[in-house]
Formats: sequence, C-alpha cells, structure tokens
Amino acid sequence: MQRVLVVEASPRAESFSRTATTALLARLAAVHGDAEIIRRDLAAAPPPHVDAEFVRGMRLWLEARAAEAADPMRLSEALIAELVDCDV
Repeated sequence: MQRVLVVEASPRAESFSRTATTALLARLAAVHGDAEIIRRDLAAAPPPHVDAEFVRGMRLWLEARAAEAADPMRLSEALIAELVDCDV
C-alpha cells in the first residue's frame, strides 16, 4: 500500500489548487484504491512559528526533551515523521 501526503496551503476553499487536488485524489482512489491518503492543510491548521522555546528545544538532548511535559519539538518531529513515512 502506498502512503500519499497531500499538503494544501491555500486559504480559499474554492481555489484552483484545492479543486485540482480533489480531482487528482479522486482519480488516485479509482486507480489505487488501497492508497492511504494523509492530508495536511496548512491554511486550516498552520504550524506555529519558530520561537525561543522551539530553539531551546532544538538544543536539548532527546532524553531531556522527552522528560518535559510540553516538548517544544513534538509537533516538529511528528511532521517530519509524517513526511518521511510517506511514499509520495
């Protein structure tokens, strides 16, 4: 099974890029029905800006970050894993 990551960024729901993406995904589903589609909408859920807390987290050892309740790198690591784990 292929994993496909779709990243959308247009703030307009009726944008050409979103319309094209919808058509492309419909065609993909028809040809490769077992493909797993992962959608990341950066307009609806933008990642936070890099701030001092994020930079501090980058400088901590992994073990030290894991011990913190609010690991500033958690979302970053999850997004990187999402990208790496996809085939397309």
